[in-house]
Amino acid sequence: MSCKIAPVLLIIIVIAAGCGSHLTTGKSGAGEERAYPIDNPTADNLELSNIYLQQAKRHYAEGDYRAAQGACENAVELNHQNWEAHYYLGLASQKKNEYTTSIEVLSVSLKYSPENNYIKSEIHFAIGISWEKLGELDKAEDEFEEALSYNSEHHSARDAKNRIKVEKTLRNWGKDTVRDYEG
Repeated sequence: MSCKIAPVLLIIIVIAAGCGSHLTTGKSGAGEERAYPIDNPTADNLELSNIYLQQAKRHYAEGDYRAAQGACENAVELNHQNWEAHYYLGLASQKKNEYTTSIEVLSVSLKYSPENNYIKSEIHFAIGISWEKLGELDKAEDEFEEALSYNSEHHSARDAKNRIKVEKTLRNWGKDTVRDYEG
């Protein structure tokens, strides 16, 4: 298949994927209503969802979080159970300081994630970072503890949990804290 035919085929797949599926709506990372398939996604939807996911990962790695969000939303629209698209959507939201949205989306990612301790640990860690950024230290600490329960070697979760303990102690002493981490 030549490179000129591939974009045309992709457009045909997108059009076909949108036909005949039942949709439900939900809030996207940007706050607008989005349509999500409620039926089992077709093979074409799954393939296209994964293409969007790969685009999202590339945009995320390049630091283009807005484009990553858009690609993730497209991936999720085609396959609402794409845990990894929800995960990257949550991370991109986090990078854009949309912490409440990040927590919501990462929680969906957790719901659909595979039974893999490493993955569950990473998702809980990311949720913890968002809670910490919102100043909800008890919730953040719980998420970091959960991350450690899935992977006791998660050094970033351990460091974050310790950071929370220090921050809570300083708050109890009436001191302001300066955060020197990147979440």
